[in-house]
Amino acid sequence: MATASPVQALEVASQAVAGSSQWLKSTATPKEEARNLYAMMARSGDTIESIRDLIAVPPETEALLSLYAKHHPEDARGIEKVLSFRKRVWEEFDRLVRESEKPAPESVSSANWFSVGISTPLSITGANKSNVPLS
Repeated sequence: MATASPVQALEVASQAVAGSSQWLKSTATPKEEARNLYAMMARSGDTIESIRDLIAVPPETEALLSLYAKHHPEDARGIEKVLSFRKRVWEEFDRLVRESEKPAPESVSSANWFSVGISTPLSITGANKSNVPLS
């Protein structure tokens, strides 16, 4: 596969940058974007890694965009905004993944009353006038 010359790559970057400011204006917040991508995993069967690949800006692309921004300072701010947006989406997506991996706190149910030292269900004052343990 042939690789693009730096001039061709800059032309491609120029076209990408031209549409990025409109895209950024119509896009959700990084938090909403991350939540949408996280929800997409359940619907589409995508993996955490495939979503991360979707969010990530490959180092060579980032280097190319930096080079473009250096030669086109009028577009530099837009490029920085898009890269910052993608970084914040990544961070929020990572937070959602970490939170989903935390074990749920064990709840006290009738199945594990003995493990917490309660021998019978407790009566609720006023609900059980006879003060007989509920079963």
